[in-house]
Order: sequence, then structure tokens, then C-alpha cells
Amino acid sequence: MAIGVLVCQGNVAGPKLLDGRTGDGSVALTNNSTFSGTRWQVIEQPNSIVILKCLGDVDGPRFLDGHTADSSVHLAPNTNAPFSGTRWLRTRLADGTFTLRCMGTGPGDRRW
Repeated sequence: MAIGVLVCQGNVAGPKLLDGRTGDGSVALTNNSTFSGTRWQVIEQPNSIVILKCLGDVDGPRFLDGHTADSSVHLAPNTNAPFSGTRWLRTRLADGTFTLRCMGTGPGDRRW
């Protein structure tokens, strides 16, 4: 299990660090790495699947959950049904970065 910061590699100027807000279950991007919600635990699963757990200091939901129906992400309280979007396919790229694809069972977009 690795712990680190998840950084958006988008080419548009703006915040780049994924910040899980465990108090209300929301997720946003920030430039401030001192927020406890910018620390993530990567929980390895078989077949390049990972579960991303927010290590924020405030009690609340912690697992990154992709909602494929509306292309949003939130934090879920656990990884059990109905939270099928808590499993992510990690694909490593040649430059050492990786992409994540939500493995949720609902229809819709799976790329984040």
C-alpha cells in the first residue's frame, strides 16, 4: 500500500491536487498540499485494480467513488455495493505516471 498525493496532469492552468473532503464526501482539486484530504492510500487489488482511500483528518466517507452515470466523483463510506465505482483500473504510462479508469457497473464515462 502506497501513500501519496494524486496530481492531475491536465494542461489547463489551475489546481492540480486531488482533495478528498471527508466531512461532506465531496472531491475537488486544490493547490494546497497541506490539506489532509490530499493524502491518499493506494490499496492494490488483483489485475491492476486499485482502491483509493482518502486519509483526511475529519471523520466521514473516504473511498474515491466514480459515478459513471453523471461523470462525477465523490467519497463513499465503504467499497461494498452499491458503491461499484470505488475500484479503479490503473494503467502505468512510459513516463511513470498512470491513468485511472473507473470500474463502476453503471452506464457512462469511466475516465478520470
